Amino acid sequence: MARMKHGMGSTLLAGCWLLLAGMTPAQSLDGLDDYLAHAEAHHPALEAARSRTETLRQEASVAGALPDLKLAWGEMIVPVETRVGPQQRVLSLSQSLPWFGTLGSAATAADLRAAAGDMRRQEAQLDVRRDVYQAWFEVARLQAEQDLVQRKLTLLRQEEATARAAYESGSVPYSGLVRLQMTLRRLQTRLLTLEDAMGPATSSLALAAGLPADFPPSPRAQLPSRPDVLPERAELASRLRAANPALESLRLQEQSFGHDVETARLRGRPGLTLGLDYIMTGEAAMAGTQDSGKDPVVARVAVSLPLWSGKATAQRQASIGRRETAAAQRRRLELDLEDRLQRTLFRLRDADRQLALLTDDLLPAARRLEEAARADYETGRAGFADFLAAGRDILDLETEILRHEADMALALVDLDILLGGEGDAFLAYPGD
Repeated sequence: MARMKHGMGSTLLAGCWLLLAGMTPAQSLDGLDDYLAHAEAHHPALEAARSRTETLRQEASVAGALPDLKLAWGEMIVPVETRVGPQQRVLSLSQSLPWFGTLGSAATAADLRAAAGDMRRQEAQLDVRRDVYQAWFEVARLQAEQDLVQRKLTLLRQEEATARAAYESGSVPYSGLVRLQMTLRRLQTRLLTLEDAMGPATSSLALAAGLPADFPPSPRAQLPSRPDVLPERAELASRLRAANPALESLRLQEQSFGHDVETARLRGRPGLTLGLDYIMTGEAAMAGTQDSGKDPVVARVAVSLPLWSGKATAQRQASIGRRETAAAQRRRLELDLEDRLQRTLFRLRDADRQLALLTDDLLPAARRLEEAARADYETGRAGFADFLAAGRDILDLETEILRHEADMALALVDLDILLGGEGDAFLAYPGD
């Protein structure tokens, strides 16, 4: 099946190009790729997600660092007189060292939380892309439906002129002319409704891309083609579990809480503090004293004794609880994603069945019926109302086809996003 990629790489390159070129959004958003690029660069939800991810990265960069050095200065209020002179002040430097492996475990937990945050950013990015696709497909559907109604109106106006001339010659009854005019009025009202619906639809597209709601209407949008072969369920569930960013985020969180458990256990072990004291000493009172005024240096080793083990135990139990919560959330999400996969595949199969019925059977039959009704009307074997009814059936079927094409396109996007893709893997467009 031919594919048209609207990949994240291409859209980001497009966004960078727009920034370098100094173009305004009104000049540059000419297609779906541009809307996706603008959304990824400027949507507030993604800006917030990027900020949260950067915060987690910065926290991870310091999680495994040693505690700060401590520098102390002490001034003796009453100098202590020694043989070599009075001790006047003390300069101390100390460094605390947690138990072996504590900092490494804490750093690993923080790195995993940062990775989980990056997965949440990717999840938010895919949600925004999905919103852009949905709004784009709605605009495309409305534009295509407008074209159908406009073409039908043009044909009926021609029919009205013919019917009016036939009525004046007496070959068409007045009731037939009135029915045609009623049909024209309905179609005119329908076209006005479609034109009015384009306002909210284009606003939704602009907002989905992170633009103001009154952003100028989008260019001509297009619905993807109906795929030749639908994706099969086989292996999709395993791909979903391996690649879905929301699931991977919970998996990483669960691992990080596991390292928090180990960190809490190690914090319950003794820690060391290494220190160095430099004692400043004045000159001895007695002249000629050996080592007079010599400044002594004292090396210190202190051991922290975690006698109150309840603190470390409570921290460990809290981390275990968070790990078990994340594990339960991951299992629940797996079930939810499996359900969403099944429902998405059903939407695809149902849309494909409906399109096959409409395009292969009902629409060709309706066109044959319209031709037959026209022939019967022209030969006098049927009334004008039968011909109008056949035309209405064709328009209704063509409109229904557009709705199912939009539903199928969105289902294809949903399927790709469930599998961790960017939404465009299963899409194909006419001419690909």
